[in-house]
Amino acid sequence: MFFNEVSWKEAVDISDEFLYALHQFDSTNESMLQKYQAPGFSGLGPGTLNPPVKNEDAMIMFLGDMYSINRTGELIDALLDKINQKQKTYYYASNRYKLFCREQRPAYHALSRMGPNVAHATLRKIGQEPEKENRYYMAKLLCQVLRKKFALLYLEDRQEQVTADDKLTAAQKTEALARYSEAIAAVKEMKDRVRH
Repeated sequence: MFFNEVSWKEAVDISDEFLYALHQFDSTNESMLQKYQAPGFSGLGPGTLNPPVKNEDAMIMFLGDMYSINRTGELIDALLDKINQKQKTYYYASNRYKLFCREQRPAYHALSRMGPNVAHATLRKIGQEPEKENRYYMAKLLCQVLRKKFALLYLEDRQEQVTADDKLTAAQKTEALARYSEAIAAVKEMKDRVRH
């Protein structure tokens, strides 16, 4: 609702500020985790020893909430529903308020940034998704986050699970298997991403 009430410039500024704060937060969490994993150890060189975490119970609860599967799952499902939705607004390259999205698709871009966490939901959804274009971007997402070899292995595994599932009717199996076959063929055509 908030993003409906502000201008594009304000929305981008707020998004940038939030992203900066999130990176700072993530960096602080990483530092805290390292100290938590090695209390009494200062690392290389001289320095103060890591003290034990004072409020350890609260920290453990907080870290669990941050990575709650329920909230992550809902977000992933919502984004997968919009995976093929194109950017609605474009700006000149010189404009500070341009928005870069992979494939000019914000949900695809967001999902690809979430990494392998999206794989399970994406694999499930490909077999159920009626829109061919959406299935293509889901296959592309799997190739992006898992790499080509593992995307193919997981898709083939899903095919075997569908074949062995006694709860599905013959028509449902045929449809799901065709969708997975189509996704496998699409991934085979894709270039594997290269890590440097």
